[in-house]
Amino acid sequence: MRRNLSIVGGVYGIGLLIFLLARPLTQQEVTWIALLADFTPMYFIPALILLALCVIARAKRGALLLMPVLIVGVLMFGGYYLPKPIPQADDTLTVLTFNVLPENVLLDRVLAMIRRVNADVLLLQEVPHDWLIDGVDALRDEYPHQFYQPELSESELGANMTLSRLPLESTEAFVLETAPDDVLPQHRVTIQTGGGMLAIYNVHFFLPLSDSGREGLEYDPQVGYLIANYDADPRDEQIARMLERLRAEPLPFLFGGDLNMSDQAAVYGDMTAMMTDSWREVGYGYGASWPGYPLVPPIPVLTPMVRLDYQFTRGDVLQPLEAGQTSEVLGSDHLPLWVRYAVRSTDRGSAEDS
Repeated sequence: MRRNLSIVGGVYGIGLLIFLLARPLTQQEVTWIALLADFTPMYFIPALILLALCVIARAKRGALLLMPVLIVGVLMFGGYYLPKPIPQADDTLTVLTFNVLPENVLLDRVLAMIRRVNADVLLLQEVPHDWLIDGVDALRDEYPHQFYQPELSESELGANMTLSRLPLESTEAFVLETAPDDVLPQHRVTIQTGGGMLAIYNVHFFLPLSDSGREGLEYDPQVGYLIANYDADPRDEQIARMLERLRAEPLPFLFGGDLNMSDQAAVYGDMTAMMTDSWREVGYGYGASWPGYPLVPPIPVLTPMVRLDYQFTRGDVLQPLEAGQTSEVLGSDHLPLWVRYAVRSTDRGSAEDS
């Protein structure tokens, strides 16, 4: 037993360390490395299980072989689980982002969650088609300012909606046009805050699938299909096009939505080079938001596994104070993400949106 644990621990540890060393050098060129990289945090779970078995079996050699893996895991992800103070602020703005799912049959729960979070701005993706006809009447009193495209109510696209308590000073729906099927309008709106004008982006990017994989995509694809057709390049092209736009954005901004991107993807570094990841600043834990339900229904473990939903900021108007997720069953394959920000007064005053 001890010998077997030592062998398994050694093979596992060496294999994982080789993967971690090779990942930054190969994940942009090798598709299967990019796919594996998306789930990197999950690969440290066997180390904890094996360590427990080694302790029970008193397999000292096996435990020692696991130490390098455990140390690397703590260095990479341990900081996410340290408690973070929650500063107080007089002027705050809370933003919720959530992929609702067009065929969601639990909309009553979704509406109850929205009211409970009590955010000032809602960034919604893949909304039900009925919501795109006349807006969300059930939330009209709380969110009188609703931006959406009614012409998409008959489309198979999972469209975006941006809802706000505050008046929307300007609204824009734009298409990135990185591929023939890149026709989903992304949103840019502006609101007036105590710190000046703020731009808010509500986005939804491609699944990391090849062009042919997206053409054959069904409403509820199987895991095997997603793996067989994995290709991050089309999504990364969308992100690159969006980053070009954000670099030219004249206003401080908040950028959020369903990016269909793991924070272990190579392109994540391009985003954090110019923006601040709000969850990483003030959230507790890894922050995985997908899948919101078990991929294998009888086995409700290891979910969610990967981060797909984000809020980023740039500029001196917003400072993240706290962030959270709602883990209840809401009929979507994503978890909602909310962030409360302090609104910092600046000399910008009421600078006009240019």
